[in-house]
Amino acid sequence: MKTEYIISDLVDELTYKHQDILSILTMQLAPLSDAQKVWKPAPTSWSITECLAHLNLTHTYYIRQIQKKVDDVPHTVQGTPDRRFIMSKNGRLMLKALDPASTWKLPAPAMARPRTNPDPDSVFDRFVELENLFLELLPQTTKLDLEGSKVISPFFNWLKFRAGDVLIFVTAHTQRHLNQALRVTQLPGFPRS
Repeated sequence: MKTEYIISDLVDELTYKHQDILSILTMQLAPLSDAQKVWKPAPTSWSITECLAHLNLTHTYYIRQIQKKVDDVPHTVQGTPDRRFIMSKNGRLMLKALDPASTWKLPAPAMARPRTNPDPDSVFDRFVELENLFLELLPQTTKLDLEGSKVISPFFNWLKFRAGDVLIFVTAHTQRHLNQALRVTQLPGFPRS
């Protein structure tokens, strides 16, 4: 798990990952029927739509917070291409928990759980909207002090993350739940159409 980056490389890497996320969504999940998008393998498991609805809930908050940080930076600030970013201890712990390769099973906090039977069209549309916002925001983050700018957790107001930490773990979180949604399509009983 990488925890130190040259900022321009970090932005490029995250951009590539989010473009890939949109491609997977467009090619593999969006073409599914509504019945497939809302199918649940068990009552306590999430459907594809619920996986994306969960991401919409959490990422709306984090994208707004990063956008506020970017908006507060004077437009005359120029970042140097070789600046480095090192993840904080809190950021590394969050990344370890949210990374797609992590075996940790953490229940989503109540405020981040999708509501029952969300509408697939609106959830998918919002997910694409948020991904595009994130992609638009990424190049602007090179102006930020990614270590000095802090973002408060939406779940615990005493927990803060570096802005760079948020960019990294939001991406990992997206990949984790996108993988979860893809696994739903491989389960026995998944509708054929």
